Amino acid sequence: MRGTLRHANAPGGDPRAGRRGVARQEPLAASIALLALFLLSARCGGPAPLFEEVTRDSGIFSSGQSYGAAWGDLDGDGRPDLWLPNHGDPPHLLRNFGGAGFVNFAQLLVGRDEGDVHAAAWVDVDNDGDQDIVEIGGAGGDANLTPNRVFVNTAGQLVDRAAELGLDLPLGRGRTAQWWDWDGDGWLDVAIHNARREDGQDPSGFYVQRGEHFEPTGLLAAVAGGRDLAFAQLADLDDDGDPEMMSHGWPQPNRIYDLDPGGFSDATDHFGLPDLVEVKDAAIGDFDGDLEPDVFLAVTGSRYSQLSHAVKGELRALLAPHAAEHGFDFAAEGPVTVAFDWWALQEEEVFIGSTGASPQRHSFTLDPLDPMTHGLAPHVSGVDLGAYLGFDPAQGVWQVRFSAPARGRLGLSIAGESISDAVALGFTGEAQGRQDRLFLMEGGVLVDRTEEAGLDAPTECESVAAGDFDNDRDLDLFLVCTGPAGQVPNRLYLNDGDGTFAVHPLAGGASGTNAGRGDAVAVADYDRDGFLDLFVTNGRGNPPLHDGPHQLFRNRGNQNHWLQIDLEGTTSNRDGIGARVTLTAGGTAQVRAQRGGFHGRAQDQKRLHFGLGPSTVVDELEVVWPSGIVQVLSALEADRIIAIVEP
Repeated sequence: MRGTLRHANAPGGDPRAGRRGVARQEPLAASIALLALFLLSARCGGPAPLFEEVTRDSGIFSSGQSYGAAWGDLDGDGRPDLWLPNHGDPPHLLRNFGGAGFVNFAQLLVGRDEGDVHAAAWVDVDNDGDQDIVEIGGAGGDANLTPNRVFVNTAGQLVDRAAELGLDLPLGRGRTAQWWDWDGDGWLDVAIHNARREDGQDPSGFYVQRGEHFEPTGLLAAVAGGRDLAFAQLADLDDDGDPEMMSHGWPQPNRIYDLDPGGFSDATDHFGLPDLVEVKDAAIGDFDGDLEPDVFLAVTGSRYSQLSHAVKGELRALLAPHAAEHGFDFAAEGPVTVAFDWWALQEEEVFIGSTGASPQRHSFTLDPLDPMTHGLAPHVSGVDLGAYLGFDPAQGVWQVRFSAPARGRLGLSIAGESISDAVALGFTGEAQGRQDRLFLMEGGVLVDRTEEAGLDAPTECESVAAGDFDNDRDLDLFLVCTGPAGQVPNRLYLNDGDGTFAVHPLAGGASGTNAGRGDAVAVADYDRDGFLDLFVTNGRGNPPLHDGPHQLFRNRGNQNHWLQIDLEGTTSNRDGIGARVTLTAGGTAQVRAQRGGFHGRAQDQKRLHFGLGPSTVVDELEVVWPSGIVQVLSALEADRIIAIVEP
């Protein structure tokens, strides 16, 4: 079927507006790094993506807990807005005012208080043409603290209707949700991924939308059983018109479920995917240019003890013994302030000095001149559970020990003047990163091509996003990384065009911060200049190690051209989730699938982005809608944002 555009817009506003400087936590180091990157790019020649941090210049000042980020469009003005669930901290709804930056409009949320929020997404739940916000509540372990919330967008006000829709699930230990139209009625259905409860209540489930209510089914439970499910992504791996769902759990291995309308079935072996554990995020796209879906999996191994002194005046540690004791000594001038993970230990399980006095709060100050802080309380290492802290006046050092009779994990932050001479005891602290994996679709089977692609170096990364960051007509990879206690630089892999990758120095200027722990990346062209930008959260995990800044990295761009597409379904769901778009320009064909932008704990902007290299005209654009309608457009001018409405 031939088709026409509803409208075609040039990018709005001056992309340089509001970019007078680069705000960073370490200005001198960042300036030196960016200068080095400029010199390297000039020496190598050719377009290279260069990011600059514009967080504060854009009006974003938030720091703390995160658990992901989501790009959407609250008011339909074409400028992507940003939703930050912020885990247990108050949320942020950052509206994008173009050159004027972002402004927090969290007051628009009706029925939102603080809680254990694990992910959020923009999706048109009620199919009325505007974006709603869905939050997945983590329930605070088994404490039933936070239900799911469905904020339905009504004239810009967001009102929680989760209970009446049947999606609040207050007993569920929610992690993420995956939305698509399973039964083809034009309304989105949802698979909610939950961690297991000890009492077995509210496991992961699949819910079909029936008008004003979601009907629970046993389809997901039938194939997943009682597994911990963390996140999922959709892809039509066998090109039969129905998507498969790649599902990941921690620490359960990944699975692929065939979502046939007759029921779900496990198709992992059919596609040749091996069992992999600790998959933290996935990117699905055509990485080798054969128009078939490939899969990149970010696999982390950050379950070991680590001591970090990357932030001046602060010592951070993650101690993870197994029927043993791990600890460290350090020197400091004057008193020190200690904060520990109150999820891991209660105050009465922390013992100070030789008498074993316990603090009153999970954050407290110790003075080396106070005799009560001297020595360590007697205990049996690896048998008694507890954290033991004290000052050794003879050596002039503070001593910290964590003993656990089984597998334990304790986060600690120590602040003070002139902290020095930190020595790990009982562990080396060496990185134990795992190898990420790239699987290319070959003959209907996913084949491991990690080594051939140049991606076989061990990493410690939590989140990955795929996008054509340099607009050269192939998909690149950006990863947000972290260690157990201290940060690890983010990574940018540039695609050579054939499914092989090269590490770009300093992640193209987006290597990150020393504060907090890397959590997630969400991608959008927030300034509508045709180049994909990055929003990175650094508040991963439990206190006190999660206190890190959110960061916005603007893509500085190059001379390559581009096209971006907003899809609007009519017979299909309004978000167009499940649509497949194939673009041909300059003799090169590219494909993008509308999956809603969901990955890990993050959501990229749903607007589809194509880099066009030197091409200024798109020869042909084909959209295959979930309804089966095929729409073809031709001779489209480049460097535009266009909206395509399903006939």
